[in-house]
Amino acid sequence: VAHGVHEFQEAGMIPIIVEHVWNINPLLDESSTLGEVLKALFGYNGNPSLIEVASYLGYLAFAVVAMPRLIEMQVNRRPATAQTSLQS
Repeated sequence: VAHGVHEFQEAGMIPIIVEHVWNINPLLDESSTLGEVLKALFGYNGNPSLIEVASYLGYLAFAVVAMPRLIEMQVNRRPATAQTSLQS
């Protein structure tokens, strides 16, 4: 999600309100081995913009609200009963 937002920011389609909310690259650099793995698996960014952080939080909030409801819908769903007629 945040990577897509970052690309739109680079293209100038989404304004950059705050360029870097934090910078933890001195602790965990994106170009280090661990940083590269985290970036590939989770989209790690050591210095995200405000819009990127907001998109992460929005996605997380949606997932926290939607997932339990989707699971409940699956549990409460009754399997369709197959009606077969045997004719001799």
